[in-house]
Amino acid sequence: MRNPRRVALASAYILHHRPFRETGRIFEVLTREDGRLSLFARGVRGPNAERRASTHDKILAAAVRCLNDVGYAQTSTVRVAAEAKVARGSLLHQFPTRVDLILA
Repeated sequence: MRNPRRVALASAYILHHRPFRETGRIFEVLTREDGRLSLFARGVRGPNAERRASTHDKILAAAVRCLNDVGYAQTSTVRVAAEAKVARGSLLHQFPTRVDLILA
C-alpha cells in the first residue's frame, strides 16, 4: 500500500477540478511518479461573494429574531453573533455598531 502523504508532497499539475456536493471538490492531477490521479478535497470554501452574502443574511435573520424575542434594549452585537453562529468579528466587519445592524 502506498503512503498517502507521498502523493500530497509530490509535485503535481492540476488538470481540472469539479465541485462535489456542497463543500467538496474532486481534482484530477498528473504526477510524475504516480501518473493521473483523482483526489478529493473536503471543505473547500466557496467564492468570497457567496460567503459574504450568506453571512450577511444569517446576521440579519438573527437580528430580527433577537429583536422579536428580547427587544431593542437587550439586543446586543454579542447576542446577535451568538444567535447567528458567526464570529463577533464577522458581524462587526459588516455592521460596526448596533445601530448599523438595526437600520439594515
